Amino acid sequence: MPLKNIGKTILKIQKKTKQIIIYFDDETNISLHIDVIDAFSLSINQTLSKEELKQIISFSNKSILLEYALNLLKKGHYSENRMKRKLSNKINDDIAINFVIKKLKEFDLINDSALIEEYCCYYDELKYGQNKIISKLKEHELNEKDISKISFPISLEKEKAVSLLDSLSNKYDKYPLNMKKKKIYSA
Repeated sequence: MPLKNIGKTILKIQKKTKQIIIYFDDETNISLHIDVIDAFSLSINQTLSKEELKQIISFSNKSILLEYALNLLKKGHYSENRMKRKLSNKINDDIAINFVIKKLKEFDLINDSALIEEYCCYYDELKYGQNKIISKLKEHELNEKDISKISFPISLEKEKAVSLLDSLSNKYDKYPLNMKKKKIYSA
């Protein structure tokens, strides 16, 4: 009988569509990403050490999070902070999350400065003012230091305000003059 625990022996490997379930001799099982079977040559009656098991679980977490992140990015743009939050809600593994974020940045799938520029152009077209644009950018969980770098020219802000004046005046016609002024100023 060995003096130390040499690891776990695989009794059964069950393949499903996007995952595999590995059953061990100590009556435990783990569910892993399907890519694990290709990356590690796993077979029945193979004994895995604790270190090998950690590597397999880490690889599986990275694969699951990368697939999840790519599915999220198919639906829309995400800031780095928002993507980190979404990934940590899925699996709480900081090493895997940082790996996925690094890969997404490497392939330019997450780019906060480009996202800020895109949102600013979009909100400028909607004639949003400086304060509303900043609050909208914060809603998208963009970095405060990146948001503070944005410049809002006074002439452009005045132009937006003047162009909205007629529509705001019509919108608040039903109010008395003083209330109408307050509503227009706040808008």
